[in-house]
Amino acid sequence: MKHQQIKYVRAFVIMSLFALFRVLLMAFSYWSIQQMNSRVDQEFKTSPSIVFQFATIFPIVILFAEATCYLVFRNRLFIRRFVRFHLWMTFVSSFLFPIIQFAGYALIPIIYPSDEIYAFQEFNRWGMFIGWFIFGIARLFFIAAMLRSVASLNEKESSTEPTGYLDDFSN
Repeated sequence: MKHQQIKYVRAFVIMSLFALFRVLLMAFSYWSIQQMNSRVDQEFKTSPSIVFQFATIFPIVILFAEATCYLVFRNRLFIRRFVRFHLWMTFVSSFLFPIIQFAGYALIPIIYPSDEIYAFQEFNRWGMFIGWFIFGIARLFFIAAMLRSVASLNEKESSTEPTGYLDDFSN
């Protein structure tokens, strides 16, 4: 199977932009909580530290780690369809889906009366499940792309080894 080398840093730049977008989302969430807390009574205030939980920090760390891997291994052999699928799934899970979730959070109070908090909880539960599911699938394709690139590189290196002069007589 013939593979082409990807010698550019496009995947690194894209993954870094996704991670920076997640950082901006986290900062926006922190700012939104601060703004909300300034308008409500003390008993209804939300701690801004809720933004800095595992579920918000973990994807950012993973995205920066994958971006670093793409930068370090940029001269290795990649299977482009795995890399592209990984980038598209990461786009959906780290960029498009959070925008859809924020829009949903803005529309739920308009669509449902304030006493139906169940709709908000159900939307949040399904949103978390779908987002993490897509994020996990993207990670599987990243792992597959890395493993296949290393395996194809090892195959290429073993086939280009020079033969010794006495190898014909060793049988």
